[in-house]
Amino acid sequence: MKRKNKTSKLSTEQLKLAHIAQRARRFAEEARTKARYAKAAWKQARDAVGEAKQAAKRARKAAKDAEASFNRAMITKKKKKREK
Repeated sequence: MKRKNKTSKLSTEQLKLAHIAQRARRFAEEARTKARYAKAAWKQARDAVGEAKQAAKRARKAAKDAEASFNRAMITKKKKKREK
């Protein structure tokens, strides 16, 4: 069996280019990962804003209902006072 040559047959210039290409691939992978995380964070923020809007809407409705209930109670209180 033929033994492999331990020294590469690439020139130093080719080796330097290969190292640069490898670094570029690593940077590209890191950029893709960060973009993925940013997209997920943006989606979570959008969902949180939607939930906050819904909560505000429910709070306004509850306040309106409470005010109506209070007004009805005051009207019945006045009616009872008049009947006496």
